[in-house]
Amino acid sequence: PDSEYSIAAGIIRIGDFAFRKAANLIRVSMPDSIQFIGNQAFSECTALTGINIPHGVTDIGHGAFSLCGSLASISIPKTAVNLGESIFTGSDLISILGVQGSTVEQYVLTRDIPFVATFSREGVPIGILRESDGSNAVITGFSGALNDLVIPAMLDNLIVTKLGDWAFYWNTVL
Repeated sequence: PDSEYSIAAGIIRIGDFAFRKAANLIRVSMPDSIQFIGNQAFSECTALTGINIPHGVTDIGHGAFSLCGSLASISIPKTAVNLGESIFTGSDLISILGVQGSTVEQYVLTRDIPFVATFSREGVPIGILRESDGSNAVITGFSGALNDLVIPAMLDNLIVTKLGDWAFYWNTVL
């Protein structure tokens, strides 16, 4: 059995129980076309360590990531607004990464799951360190918790014109 799996582009739904009990599954790559993750779609994937749910996913079914004992973190976009019950029951999550003020934040905070806001409501990655000369922004570093970072074209209504010297040198997450 493969430990990594890439879902083909164009797929919009991961069905109920699709990967349930795939004990060797460590990583899953999802295309941006995914909109729905079914009930218990990844439940009991005991080797699954982390997953980034693509922007555009609106529904995550009941128990979708339940009993995933190795699942340390998961990134969920603000588009995920229909969240089933017990999505993470029995998973030893260190944190859920998401957008400040999102449905996901409210969901996890009412269930005592650690939440790390990685993007502000305006879509700016939290943790980007920047300087400004009044008309342009320079990214000087990143102290956030993202595994991958998209450098925005604008920050605080200023055009990003430069990545500063040594900007990401000390960052061990990226």
